[in-house]
Amino acid sequence: PPEAKLNDVLMAELDRVSKFTELQEDALNSQLDRLDEDSQRKDADHAALMSRLDDLGDQIIHLKTFAQLNFTGFRKILKKYDKWSNTAVMLWFMGKVTRAPLM
Repeated sequence: PPEAKLNDVLMAELDRVSKFTELQEDALNSQLDRLDEDSQRKDADHAALMSRLDDLGDQIIHLKTFAQLNFTGFRKILKKYDKWSNTAVMLWFMGKVTRAPLM
């Protein structure tokens, strides 16, 4: 059935996007930990720390935007599929999306 194929394709995409998001989140947490450690040093360069903090904030915003765009993409694909097939797959699958690591 078409729903099974759609589910397979969307689950593969959701897994791919979730893995990327988790990797990026881990990298950001590592950077934040290093920044915290560096800020505790007495000889810390405060201007450099602020610059790193700004960069880290930008990266967090970009990752959040990435997650939101992917959420919107899943929702739009499912909405179009539901309209085309006259089914209600969107509610079921969006539950999976909201529980995924990307959110």
